[in-house]
Amino acid sequence: MTGTRVPSRWLDHVLFDLLGERERYGYELSPAIQRAAEAEFGGRADGGAALPEGAVYPALRRLERRGLLLGRWVEIGDGVPRRRYYSLTPEGRRVVAALGARRPAAASRSMAAARA
Repeated sequence: MTGTRVPSRWLDHVLFDLLGERERYGYELSPAIQRAAEAEFGGRADGGAALPEGAVYPALRRLERRGLLLGRWVEIGDGVPRRRYYSLTPEGRRVVAALGARRPAAASRSMAAARA
């Protein structure tokens, strides 16, 4: 499946699901989203991942610019780099609630893999 492109709408819904559970940082989100993408779209023929490296961060920034996510930097200390944690804003929660049953089936089916 080389060249498989994960639809941004699908990625948005998976991010909404994961961030609806609790606040998370980008690097923590990436493996869960990768598992969901592989479950939904399969791996690439060359053994690579279905979700391109670095696809999560532009989506997080886009949703943050739209006011649907809130990002905040957290100092970890002890030589560990700070992390940017994301959560749904009140507007983000309203959008997620409004989407309700209109969510793509792909996002719903692949969430079990994301949580594994």
